[in-house]
Amino acid sequence: MNEDDFPFPEFPILTDEIKTEARRTQSYMPIGFDFFRTTCIASITFACIETRSSVWRQIPQIERNVLRGLLSRWCHLGRSMLQLSHDGDSRETVFIISRALNETSINIRWCLNEDCKKRFELFIEAGVQADLQLRNKILENIKSRDKELEIEKRMLKSLDKLAAKSGFTWEKIPPKAKLPDFFQRVKALGDEHLYLAMQRFPSQSVHGNWSDLVTHYLLEEKGELIPRDKTLRTPDTLYLFPALLQLEALMAASKHCLVGEDVQKLFDEYFSKARNDVLAMIQDSAGDDFISAGTKGDIT
Repeated sequence: MNEDDFPFPEFPILTDEIKTEARRTQSYMPIGFDFFRTTCIASITFACIETRSSVWRQIPQIERNVLRGLLSRWCHLGRSMLQLSHDGDSRETVFIISRALNETSINIRWCLNEDCKKRFELFIEAGVQADLQLRNKILENIKSRDKELEIEKRMLKSLDKLAAKSGFTWEKIPPKAKLPDFFQRVKALGDEHLYLAMQRFPSQSVHGNWSDLVTHYLLEEKGELIPRDKTLRTPDTLYLFPALLQLEALMAASKHCLVGEDVQKLFDEYFSKARNDVLAMIQDSAGDDFISAGTKGDIT
């Protein structure tokens, strides 16, 4: 693979004119939207690289499947976010989706960070705990009445299909497998300084706490809080920050999955150039606050 047959989309070009206009308007829109959209396409394109391709490393199937699933998830959620907010509105909903996007990107990097085999296995083991509990409850009910209902038969068949696709047997799943909490996963990557921005504040929108209600759903009028009848504008950072995290995840995935010095260099330059442009826009939008929070200029 070389630059001539590189199947990935071109990212927008961040020119000095765009930067000047963004500083004047205090917004990197619409180019921030375009960077996010292109990151969606790049994610699903990477997930679709054929495993028999000469550029693809022979990694275990469990790793390939988890990575493909996470990349596909990011693309699907990102596309939904674009559809909801293409007219610049729906900030309250974008906050909810952005939290899921951020966690997906962190999960990719966390799985690839170290001891990949154990982390990918734990990701699956922890991810099927609810299914395991359901299966055990069904089997317990069947045993107690000495009879299997048709709906239970269908449910068990569906659960067995899940196990087959995941490459495990239910008997080998640890009953209390659990991922480190999100903060610990972020901390393991050295990004704990971004935890508030990527998780805590978006989580308020997921759970609908008081801060979220006041910010997005209530409006003060004549000293009284009344229901807000309009959605809010989506700021450029709600496109840029998830794109930044996902581009870092794609950089990690390309290093893990691809072979050949030239190929790795091609992908690294492609993703890192886009990542650095997005970071520059975020820093320009947030100013010294984002820089002083500890955001690094490069990742390992």
